[in-house]
This record gives sequence, C-alpha cells and structure tokens, in this order.
Amino acid sequence: MTPPTFQIHFCGDVTRGLTIAEIDFGEQPVASVFESPDGWHIEFSPVETAWFPLDGFLSAVAAARERLNCYVNRRGENPPEDLTAAGFSLWLMQKSDGTAMGVKL
Repeated sequence: MTPPTFQIHFCGDVTRGLTIAEIDFGEQPVASVFESPDGWHIEFSPVETAWFPLDGFLSAVAAARERLNCYVNRRGENPPEDLTAAGFSLWLMQKSDGTAMGVKL
C-alpha cells in the first residue's frame, strides 16, 4: 500500500472572495492556505486523525504559497462590478500568464 501524500488544489472561493489552496493528506483535507489583504494565512481543517508528517506538511504549505503567487487576483481586491458567481470565481483564478483554469482569457 502506498503511503498518503500531500496534494494541493486551488479554487476561487466566491464566499470569502479569495483564491484558496486546499492541502489534502491522502483524501483528507487538512488545511487551507490563502493570502488576504492583511497577509498570509493557514486555516486547519477539523480532522479525525491529526497525524501527518510535519516536514511534508510544511513543504506543502511553502509550495501552496509559491503557486498561489501566480494568481493575480488571489487577495480578491477591487473585483470588477456585476460579476456572476461563476465569473467572480474565474476572476479569482486568473493567472499572471493570462489564463484561468488552463484557458487563455
């Protein structure tokens, strides 16, 4: 059996107005990393088993922060007016290369 690993998933969270990196250990979400106007944050998910390798987790957090840097609207500041929820999420997912979710905008 292969031991669980950390995976990072990104989403445009329209409720909070931020781009979020969710860190999973195996299939279990363990934390969310995001940058708001007041700085970087880590929020831990409630997990039944709070065991995971600390070194691997810290590496995943560093990777999430680095990868979030390419999302130009990650802090949700000054969004365009009159966006639908889908449009707002897409705006949050826009990268510095002009793509969002792999599609050129």
